[in-house]
Amino acid sequence: MTSSSTRPNALVSAARTGMSVLHAYGVFALGVWTVFSAWSYVLQSDMAVVGSNVIKNSIPWFFVMIAIEFALCLYWKLDYYRLNDSMSSIMAGIFQQSWTATLLRWFGVVPYLYIYENYAVIRLPVTASSWIAMFVAIEYCYYWTHRLCHEWNSMWSGHVVHHSSEDYNLTTALRQGQVQSVFSWIQPLLAAFFFPPELFFFHLQLNTVYQFWIHTQLIGKLPWPIEFVFNTPSHHRVHHGRNAQYIDKNYGGTLIIFDRLFGTFEPEVEPVVYGITHSLGSWNPLYAQ
Repeated sequence: MTSSSTRPNALVSAARTGMSVLHAYGVFALGVWTVFSAWSYVLQSDMAVVGSNVIKNSIPWFFVMIAIEFALCLYWKLDYYRLNDSMSSIMAGIFQQSWTATLLRWFGVVPYLYIYENYAVIRLPVTASSWIAMFVAIEYCYYWTHRLCHEWNSMWSGHVVHHSSEDYNLTTALRQGQVQSVFSWIQPLLAAFFFPPELFFFHLQLNTVYQFWIHTQLIGKLPWPIEFVFNTPSHHRVHHGRNAQYIDKNYGGTLIIFDRLFGTFEPEVEPVVYGITHSLGSWNPLYAQ
């Protein structure tokens, strides 16, 4: 099941150069659209809508970018896509989204609103300063939650689904476990003691949507200031590798700085072998759960 054909270096380099330009425009457009659509939901009174619909409304853009990447792989004859693996990833994402609304409401929205309304230490207003503080807080909580998902078996059982693919393309971003939402709320709920719900849910969605585009092999390393601060395709390829030096590295969501601070950063040096140490051996998305 492992893809093993040789990829010409010059061809891969050309593919990555061309795709970098396309992704630069695509990611910018997706980012602008996400900000405006997210804030439109923030203005609504139903916080459950704020917590769920931003990602759902991003899905059409996800499939547009998948189609572009797939077309370029066909044109450049790169074997980054296999139909059975990609369909397994997409179906896993559909299964996960079908549960997200319920899990999000009961394990995220309801507890957050309850804590904020009854036990908030300080109710920060929505300002530029609190916006930046919330962004950093979400990134910090995501780093530790993601790290625990790899280090604790109970949490790994929900997260392993995402790592079980032996391919690495934009459909891999959609490959999610159905019960992962239960564990992902543990640490971020601490923000309820300080930050208003609309700010929290916006940044939580921003963190998730950002990570879609970094699941690609068609973008090489970006300029060093970006690579130093942000999570990039190169950094995230390492995270999905089962090479000995790549296992349990690069946990960041949007930022990579916490990996650098806490000793879990690893640069991409040798070619990445994707998947988990014990292959799943099935394309069945239900079995992957």
